[in-house]
Order: sequence, then structure tokens, then C-alpha cells
Amino acid sequence: MLQAVGISAGPCFAGHFRPNLQPPGGSARPRPVAPRPRGRLQYRADTTVAAPHGAATPRSPAYMDVKTVCLGLLSIQPASGYDLKKQFESLFRHFFPAGYGSIYPALADLAADGLVDCERIRQAGKPDRKLYRITPAGRSAFRNSLAGIEPRHRLRSEFLAMIYFADQLEADRLREVLDRRIEELRAAVAEIDELEKDPLATPTSGARFVAGFGAAVAQAAADYIEQNRGLLLAHRQGRRPRRSTAPEELQAGGEQGL
Repeated sequence: MLQAVGISAGPCFAGHFRPNLQPPGGSARPRPVAPRPRGRLQYRADTTVAAPHGAATPRSPAYMDVKTVCLGLLSIQPASGYDLKKQFESLFRHFFPAGYGSIYPALADLAADGLVDCERIRQAGKPDRKLYRITPAGRSAFRNSLAGIEPRHRLRSEFLAMIYFADQLEADRLREVLDRRIEELRAAVAEIDELEKDPLATPTSGARFVAGFGAAVAQAAADYIEQNRGLLLAHRQGRRPRRSTAPEELQAGGEQGL
């Protein structure tokens, strides 16, 4: 995956080779490749954070991305790419999931910008372990980003998208979807409760706050579904797609329940 990002960043990354290819006639000159700007952490094409040696006016990234979160996790303690992936798979997976496909390119960019250092640690019978540490420039860039970001709280739920069309679901299918979602939410609460007991999973007050917030939201969502599933009264034994339902039929459906 790393060779796809084309970055040279010290001992942990191979140098990037860009051949100067010409068409068969040899008449066209190859376009020069602009060097990557140093001393700046690139988040998007139009937003950068200036590092201590950057000459440009500092600008904050527009949003929290994987690169910023990786830098933040490394500000707490050094970690390998595998360590970071495990963190994304534990508490972060409930609100900010990321995998190898985004973590390693982010680390490559951070190393290329001088915001993290990478140390190879030899392991007997295993590939070298790459341990990443944040640099002073990286710590400064991360704090600048926190100062400038306006954090968004976004929700994308296939469950809610489906329930929006509950009037077109068979009653048994609707029960199945609701029951499964309640089960998943309660499992998430139990999982987060276990993470809160692990000092490695929640090493800071912020991490513990996030864990508690996640557990509270999941618990509230499970309770809401359980207590209000009767609102989906258009379904009884089968699907009856129509514009309206008579009040007496709604009452009968509510008594039957979901």
C-alpha cells in the first residue's frame, strides 16, 4: 500500500522513483514534477497547517481526518501502524473507523512532512516493527489543527434510512430489524463498558469522556427503539402500502404491537 502513495520519508519508507518517460518519437519533453512542499501538513488541497519552518500564514484543516487523528494518538504515546489500527478498531470504531488503507498513507504523509519520526525495531523471525513518534513540529501542527477545526458531528445510519420506509416492510422483517438493532446497541454498551476498565484503551480524561458519551448514546438509542417501536403502526401481520390508515386500525395495530 505504501508504494502507492509515492513518498520518501527516511528509514521507514523506500524512495519514490518517478521515471522520465518520453513517447516513442522522443519529441515531447517530460513535464517536471513539482517538489512536495516541506514544513506543512497537507489535509486538503485548499487547507494546510503551517509547521514551525513554514513561511505561509497558518491555516487550520477543515475537519478531523485520519491523518489528524493519527497525529493526535501519537501525541499520547508512540505507536506502530498495527497499534493505531487496534485503537481505531476499539473505541474509535464506534464514531471514527479507519483501516490500514487510510492509516498507512496517513503515516507516510506525516513522516514526509517531518511531523513524525519512524524507527525500525528488529524482531526475531518477524518483519521489522516500525514505531512512530510525534516530533515537536508534529505536536505544534496538531495543536494548531485543534485550535482551528470546527468539529462536525455527523450521522450516517442505514438503519434509520430503512426505518424511514417502514411502511413498505413486512411486519416480520420490521421486527427482525428492530430486534437486531437493539441487540447491537446493547452489545456496544457492554463493549464500551469493558473498554472503560482498560487504562490502555482510555488513557486520558478525553478518552474516558468519549467512551462514556458513546455508551450513553447507544443506551439511549436502544431504549428509544424499545419504548417507541409501537409508533410504527402501519404494520401488523403484513405489508399494506397506502397513504393513510384509519384511527381505529391504528389502535388495533398498536395493541398487537411490534
